This record gives sequence, structure tokens and C-alpha cells, in this order.
Amino acid sequence: MTPSAVPPHPPGAVRLEPADGGLVLHLLGEVDAGTVASWDRDRGAAGPQDAVVAVDASAATFLSSSGVAMLLRETEAHRAAGGRPELRSPSRAVLQVLRLTGMVELFDVVAG
Repeated sequence: MTPSAVPPHPPGAVRLEPADGGLVLHLLGEVDAGTVASWDRDRGAAGPQDAVVAVDASAATFLSSSGVAMLLRETEAHRAAGGRPELRSPSRAVLQVLRLTGMVELFDVVAG
């Protein structure tokens, strides 16, 4: 029997899009420590921006503890201003991690 090749993991990415009242953070693929490190470099170079009011996690296949910390950090300004960020269409993997860590309570979960 010939062993099958393991399919490559989808590369992770994070991007921002403007929305009414702030920004939407989109999570794509595997959001791990490497993805977060790249995001932090890119985000720092972009300078200050509006608050992240929502996270679209529909295309995320994995969320590490570094990814959880990044989500909390990126949505903190909105919470500090009295808002409650939305978690839009979270994938099963993202929802499971946020439930296990108790962090899902910090978001309004909106099914897609």
C-alpha cells in the first residue's frame, strides 16, 4: 500500500475591511503563531486605525492560543468604548476553541 500524501494546511491570513462603525477582522485558514506574528508586523506598519467591531471567522480552519489572544487584543478598543464585538459565522474549529477558553462570552455570536 502506498501512503497517501498529507494535504497541505491552508495558510493562515488575517485582513481588515472597513464597515459601518469600525472595522471587520477576517480570519482565513490556520490562524496560528506564525499567522499572528505576520499580522502584528503588518498591523504595526499600518499605524492607528478604527476599532475592530466584528470578526468574520467563517473561513478559519484553526485558531491557536496566539490567535485567541490576537482576537481579544484587536477587539479590546471596541469593548473599552462600551461595545460588544460580533463574531460572525464562526467555523466549528473557532467556536470550539473560544468556548473551551471561555472567550466566546466576550462576543455576540452571529450565525451565518
